[in-house]
Amino acid sequence: MVSSSACIAVLCGGFNEERTLSLEGGKDVYNVLCQTHANVKLIDWKKGEDLPTLLQGVDVCFNCLHGSKGEDGTVAGLCEILDIPYTFSGMFGSVCGSDKGKTKELLRGKPDVMVVPGQPIYKSAFDPKEKCPVELPVMVKDPATGSSKGVWLCKTQEEYIAAVAQITAPEGMVERFIPGDDVVVTMIQDDAGVRVWPVMEFETDLEWQDNASKNSLWGWEGGGGKPLVTKRCPPVKLSPEMQEKCTKMAKAIYTYLRARTALNVEFRVAGDDIYFIECSVIPAMTSTSVHAACAQAAGVSYTEVVERMLKTATTDNAVTPMLKSKL
Repeated sequence: MVSSSACIAVLCGGFNEERTLSLEGGKDVYNVLCQTHANVKLIDWKKGEDLPTLLQGVDVCFNCLHGSKGEDGTVAGLCEILDIPYTFSGMFGSVCGSDKGKTKELLRGKPDVMVVPGQPIYKSAFDPKEKCPVELPVMVKDPATGSSKGVWLCKTQEEYIAAVAQITAPEGMVERFIPGDDVVVTMIQDDAGVRVWPVMEFETDLEWQDNASKNSLWGWEGGGGKPLVTKRCPPVKLSPEMQEKCTKMAKAIYTYLRARTALNVEFRVAGDDIYFIECSVIPAMTSTSVHAACAQAAGVSYTEVVERMLKTATTDNAVTPMLKSKL
């Protein structure tokens, strides 16, 4: 429980491609917490600023950062060193859950995800004349980005080469493109363990939800126009049996990653098969986000979601019995 006198920092911004989304979510969380807590401050972390200095005097960190230098375990590690309780997963879950390629390798244990060299210092090992290691069409993903940024659908060798050239992480991920319907399972930690909100399904004529379609659907980053994707929570198309399977898989991933506070897990459903896409260690925190929408479908307000998340703030070295969730 966070004391009434605690200084709560809502950490957002950062300096990667998800900065705008992080700021939007951070401001929404800040506005909620200011209603019930006397000492809340919004930290917009900008490039060149010393984060340990910004966190001086802070008792609790509500982390709304996304992507590299935020969601990838760096901030979790810093909070551990500074002994500041923080929301969302610890170092293990953050590191393992934020890298799209490594997450799939760990969870699947199958050689159906190929790795290619990324950043310039590694690209000397990449031969652009080599055939794509996975049968086309493929998805090429940059593990250092999120929210459909740094993701490319490649149908030709030329598109594959162009996508690899844009990877910013040390490694990129290449996997077979599978047509199907996308669903997301959102989970939150509470006093009883881990609660699963109603499943959300997406329907679209697009081959996949690219960044532009997501921004339009959720109103992120100034996205406008008529959404090309329809979201439904609870689902209409996905059968109860498949919903249950997706939920069980998502909870197993939560346990494996030792996740805390909350986790969003995305799947692609193709017939009777369910394919893990990725997870969000720190879900988008805007009041209209996926997590907020799924909670609302269960009758829980955005305000209550934020307050529940704040209650889970801790460090790896101070895990309370509540955090030893029984799934």
